[in-house]
Amino acid sequence: MMYRIVHNLVDVPTTYLIPISSARGNGTCYLVPFARTESYQKSFFPDTIRIWNRLSQTIVSCSTGNSFKEEVQSISLK
Repeated sequence: MMYRIVHNLVDVPTTYLIPISSARGNGTCYLVPFARTESYQKSFFPDTIRIWNRLSQTIVSCSTGNSFKEEVQSISLK
């Protein structure tokens, strides 16, 4: 879903996607929203942005959703 949101393939508000520059990860990193509660920390945007920011540039720049899915399935996200 994050791939679809970032590549404007779904109509989801991107108010939580604040681009940041990062020395690590990929060139399309986003600021993780502040989460005061643990339940919000584990919700979609904070949790998914943390994972997205750790992906390599090769993965986040895949040209299709299928190639993105294949690349993600070949790595460990934990």
